[in-house]
Amino acid sequence: MNRTLAPPDWAPVEIEAREMGISAAQLIQWIEDGSLEGERFADGWYVAPPMVSLVPPEPPSYETAGIAFRAYRLGPYLTAGRAWHVFKLPVEGAGPRSIRAQIERRMKTTPELPLPIELAGEPLLIDSTLWCDLAAVLVSLEVLHTGAIDGIPVSENEEPF
Repeated sequence: MNRTLAPPDWAPVEIEAREMGISAAQLIQWIEDGSLEGERFADGWYVAPPMVSLVPPEPPSYETAGIAFRAYRLGPYLTAGRAWHVFKLPVEGAGPRSIRAQIERRMKTTPELPLPIELAGEPLLIDSTLWCDLAAVLVSLEVLHTGAIDGIPVSENEEPF
């Protein structure tokens, strides 16, 4: 479907490709194959925003980040959707790494069941439609905070906050 205008939060394929270090043609192929959410609009191809994104911690303390889900919520259950739900997550402690480890274990065993986690003191059940984007956000948070993933430095030039 060729709509006239892209939704305001969608990114042009060229910008996404440059940020990812791959060709725009590859992203378009993924969109056409159905492996990436995107669409052609009147002024070009666009990529949909991720289902889960990081709201970076703010100075001066950098103690709490936000995890924003594009999801449908039914009580504690979250599945891929369009409404935004933001939850706070302490940067320090085992929280982010523990949730990522739970996702990794669940992907290997029972991906059809929702993942029980706690964010901002609230128990949630996260549907598998959100797991990969959530794991990517947790990795990003760890890199921003420590400059490393599981203790392995990402770059000698990066300064953690």
